[in-house]
Amino acid sequence: MRVKRERRRVLEREYLSYRERAYESLRSINERYRAIRDRIHSYVHRIRDSYSNIALSIRSRTIETAKKAKLEGKANVSYSSRDEAIVDKTIYDRYAENLDLLINNIKLMSQAGLLYIPEDFPMLNATKALAEYYFTPYIPAHDHFTMYAVKLTPLTISRLAGELADFYVNYELELKDYLSPYRRVADYYMNLFELLLSLMRKKGRRERVRNKSKGHYGRISYNEPIHDMITTDFTPYSSSKLIHCILDSYWLKRWKAMSIGFPELANKIIHSSVLAILVRKGRYTKLYPDLNKKAELEDRLRRLRYYRRKL
Repeated sequence: MRVKRERRRVLEREYLSYRERAYESLRSINERYRAIRDRIHSYVHRIRDSYSNIALSIRSRTIETAKKAKLEGKANVSYSSRDEAIVDKTIYDRYAENLDLLINNIKLMSQAGLLYIPEDFPMLNATKALAEYYFTPYIPAHDHFTMYAVKLTPLTISRLAGELADFYVNYELELKDYLSPYRRVADYYMNLFELLLSLMRKKGRRERVRNKSKGHYGRISYNEPIHDMITTDFTPYSSSKLIHCILDSYWLKRWKAMSIGFPELANKIIHSSVLAILVRKGRYTKLYPDLNKKAELEDRLRRLRYYRRKL
C-alpha cells in the first residue's frame, strides 16, 4: 500500500508540473499572438493614415489650383464635333473636285428613298464611300437608321444650304445608364415612359440604345431652329439654332439629356447629331402637318411598333 501511495503522489506531481508547463506555453503563445496582431494593426493604420494624408494633400492642392485659376462649375468635354470636322476635312481633301456631284448623289438617294445606290450613278464607288459617313442606312455606327436621311455636318450644310428637309435629332448611350432603378427622373413631363418600357423589354442591360426625335419641316440653314427637347407626346419643347447643334456637340447632348428626364446624363451620351430627310416629308409630317394642332398621346403612341394599348 505504501508503494502505491508513493507512486500515486509521483504521478500527481508530474501531472501538476506538466499542466503548469502547458499553461505557461499557452500563455506565451497568446502573448506572441497579441504582439503580432498589434504590430499588424499598427502597420495597417499607418498605411491608411499615410494614404489618407496623400489624398487630402492632393485634394487641397487641387482646390487651391482651382481657386487660383478661378474655375467654376464642372468641365464638360465632347469630341464629336471635332471628330466630324476631321472627317469633313479628310473627305474634302480627297474628293474636292467632285464633291458637289457626290453630295448630289446622296441627296437624290434621300429624296427618292433608295436603300441601294443605282449602278448608273456617276462615280459609284466614291458615292458608296461618302454614304458610309453621311447617309444613315450606310453609316455603320452611331447614326445608323433606315429612314434615308442625310447627316448634317458643316460640309453637307455648305453643299445643301437652302434645301427643304425634315429634321430629326438622334442620340446614343448605354442602356445601363439610361434605365436605372435607383434613379428618379427630374421631370415626369419630359420623361418618355412608354418608350423606356419598350426599351427594357427589347434590349439587354449591356446594349446601347439609339433613338431619334422628330422635328419640323423647313430649310437647311445655320439659323434654322432645331428641336433639342421633346415632350411626352413627341412634340418639340424648345429649339436651338442649327449652328449651335452642329459646332458644339455638348450643347445638343445637354438638352437631349434634359429631354429624357436625366440632366446628369449629358456626359454619358455617346453621340448626338442632326439628321435630315431631303425634300420628302416624313411619316409624322404627313400625318400631323400642323404643329399647332397637337395630336393626342394615344393617337401618336399607337403607331409605335412595341406599344400596346391598355385594355
